[in-house]
Amino acid sequence: MKFTFKFCAVIITGILFSCVAPQFKILPTGDKFSDSNAPYGFVGKNNRLSTKSSKGGTHIDEKGVYLDPFVFKNNKSNSIKSVGFYVAHYSFELSDGFRPINEIIFLTDKGYRIKANVKPIDSEFNIGTWNKVSKEFDSTFNEFGVTNILLRDFMLLASSKWVEVKINGQKRTQIYNREEVLLSFMNNLNAFYKNKVLN
Repeated sequence: MKFTFKFCAVIITGILFSCVAPQFKILPTGDKFSDSNAPYGFVGKNNRLSTKSSKGGTHIDEKGVYLDPFVFKNNKSNSIKSVGFYVAHYSFELSDGFRPINEIIFLTDKGYRIKANVKPIDSEFNIGTWNKVSKEFDSTFNEFGVTNILLRDFMLLASSKWVEVKINGQKRTQIYNREEVLLSFMNNLNAFYKNKVLN
């Protein structure tokens, strides 16, 4: 009995950890081999927007929309050249996709409306192994883009206590209300702004 309890606890713990999104981390965009005359930058990886899916359900895994903030600065003057987000949407099926994400509209707690036009970069659809339970092949569909926004708008977003977000795509639109946007999303954005944009 004790063995069974411990075994089940390990399984449950493993499931819980597998459902958590990857930890947010700030990384440089270059390395020691990068051109010293080129702009240098930082990106905040794994900044998940919400557990809400593109179809309105709830992700119990790491999938969903990620808006990873970035900043690029002049190597000599340290002045800011650009800020924005790398956009990623991880899902299961082709029908889950926005295909592609065209724009993201933010409404802030102070009433500001910020529109970000997204440039699609890539998408990928993969078919995996046969699922004996669902009687179909497991699949994943991921889509990626990038958006540059004004520094003023980035500051307004990063200093907000909460935001509401609407993502418009060619095939799908989804709204993420205030309570559906993860608190960690806002905290990560604020930390990135203070540590890498202001400094």
